[in-house]
Amino acid sequence: MSPFEGSQEAIEKLKKLFNLVIITSRQTSIEKETKIWLENHFP
Repeated sequence: MSPFEGSQEAIEKLKKLFNLVIITSRQTSIEKETKIWLENHFP
């Protein structure tokens, strides 16, 4: 799954202004995969 178009650029801009926290409702059984995906797409 790829991020929405423009979302990576938007997050980069927001990171410069705010302390961002990512909250998901994903199952704990896929926590590792979720963290890897986030780290790969939103470093």
